[in-house]
Amino acid sequence: MAPLIRRRMLWSLVFVGAVFLSGCVQYTVGSRSFHNKADALDAFEHDLGTTLASVTPTAAPVGGTARVVLPTRERIAESGILKRGNPAPDVIDYVVTTQSRYLETWGAAVEKRQIFRQVHVEHSSSTGDPSPGGADFILWFSQPAPAAYQWYLSDASTKSRREVPLDLSKPEGSERVNAWLAALERAARRLQRQAKQ
Repeated sequence: MAPLIRRRMLWSLVFVGAVFLSGCVQYTVGSRSFHNKADALDAFEHDLGTTLASVTPTAAPVGGTARVVLPTRERIAESGILKRGNPAPDVIDYVVTTQSRYLETWGAAVEKRQIFRQVHVEHSSSTGDPSPGGADFILWFSQPAPAAYQWYLSDASTKSRREVPLDLSKPEGSERVNAWLAALERAARRLQRQAKQ
């Protein structure tokens, strides 16, 4: 049986960080470094835009409605960041902002892929499994601790849930998000078949 929660730090997932070097903060986006937070955030948003632009609608939609639940900024700050030492508030804000925007982009990718007829993206501070809230499917990002995270998809009619794994062997960006969307589509089809049995 696959582990319920994969172990890894989200910052390594998004390749974003802020490092304190010789009295100044250095912000990183992928392999690029910036001395200015605004420049780093601009580069990060550009990368997210490129990733989202690579997403195309599926040829065979699953249909139904989906509720996508992402953690709030407060939840990310509380359980989504591994804090070593006493990082400055500006550094924490940078990491929370980039993680939040990263997840929002993946939520937008679900909408753009059109796997489901209708997608509603929202934020929640809860760490538990969310309720369907009237949707046919619910997709959520669970991160109860900084080094433990996983995407899940659940079918409202059977209450069955499946992991939607990230293929970390794929390069960050277009390849990884499109591989994840394909895994999401497969999981939705399996749940749909299971509901019809």
